[in-house]
Amino acid sequence: MTDRTTLVTMLEKLKSKSADEVYEKMNKRLINFSSSWIKTITFDNGKEVP
Repeated sequence: MTDRTTLVTMLEKLKSKSADEVYEKMNKRLINFSSSWIKTITFDNGKEVP
């Protein structure tokens, strides 16, 4: 995850791309932040079209 304003990046190694695992890792990281800091979350699925 990368914050667009500060460019702070947080990485987590995933064993799979399952929704449950991604949710658990994101929740683990984001629980440390006040809800006033998090406005939106944008996902990049890597399906860019030329």
